[in-house]
Amino acid sequence: MILYSPAKETRIGISVGKKHGNSVVRNRVKRLIRAAMREETLKIVGNYHIVIVPRACRDKNDYRFSVYRKDIRSVFAREKLTVGGKKNTDQYS
Repeated sequence: MILYSPAKETRIGISVGKKHGNSVVRNRVKRLIRAAMREETLKIVGNYHIVIVPRACRDKNDYRFSVYRKDIRSVFAREKLTVGGKKNTDQYS
C-alpha cells in the first residue's frame, strides 16, 4: 500500500509491521524498498510525502529487490506520479 500527498519537498517513509517477521527480516524489507525507491524517486513528477506499507509475503522468496522494484514502478505508474504521466493531484485539491 502506498499513501501520498503533495508537499514542498519529497519525503519517503516506510512502515513494516511485525507480520513480516522478526527485526532482521523487517530491516531487510526496509533496505530493499529504500534501494528500489532510490531509482524511482528521480522519476517522480512533483513533490510528495510518500508512506509505503508493504504487505506481508507468504513465501520467503517474495522478499526480493526485483519484486519490490516492479511493485513500486507499477504503483507509481498507476497513480501517475512518475515521468510520462500526468500528475494526479486532483484527489487533494
